[in-house]
Amino acid sequence: MRRLFLFFLMCGCAAAPVKRKAERFDFAGTRATYRVFTDSSVCDAEPQFVADEFLSVNEVFKRFLRETPDNSNDTWTDAQFTLMEDGIARLPPLLETHRQHLRLISRCNFAKTGAWPEMLSRADTLLDGTKARLDVGPILMKEVRRRTALETWNRERLEQQEAARRACPVKTGAATIYFAYTDETQRTSYLFCDGALVTVTRGEPKLEPAPSELTGRKPTSSKTYLSAVERFPRAAVMTAPTP
Repeated sequence: MRRLFLFFLMCGCAAAPVKRKAERFDFAGTRATYRVFTDSSVCDAEPQFVADEFLSVNEVFKRFLRETPDNSNDTWTDAQFTLMEDGIARLPPLLETHRQHLRLISRCNFAKTGAWPEMLSRADTLLDGTKARLDVGPILMKEVRRRTALETWNRERLEQQEAARRACPVKTGAATIYFAYTDETQRTSYLFCDGALVTVTRGEPKLEPAPSELTGRKPTSSKTYLSAVERFPRAAVMTAPTP
């Protein structure tokens, strides 16, 4: 019995192949199934199985790049914001694992055969693209949210401005401000019922008098307009959202 035990021990017949747990990653309806390899043992695995796993991970990155915007100029949907945020939170570890697999598989003999060269090249492109999208994602989302907030503010501002203008008396008194706002450039505009406008940029006021044909009277003194601006309550100035 002892000799039989030593025989099996020395010949390694009792050794079983290392079984690797299959990892699953679900992202936006796309599922990747793969095993994690950290050494050259990937070269001993069945190439077709490795290819299936490798392609399934590629599909996750393709889905992410296809369905997330690459700029802040377009209108983003709520789903696109969610997908970008989900990608930023969950994709980096998968990105590193796939990059590691790409390096390891590239050293295998089967990597030079069949569709492997194209598959590996495609993975390299997807990895670079995904990394770049993840890096710029927070910046893009911030820009889109700011632009959207500013567009909403401008719509509301124009509505309130028009409502205030309609409330001006038919016979306007001198230098009556009906609306004031500070835009995204930090310029404050004071609109007067007689059509005059005072803009203040970096503390410097500039008056654009109302045309005499609109007022039907002699131009009002510029000091009168500027005094009205100084007296106007700052809390009543509508202000654009800040970054």
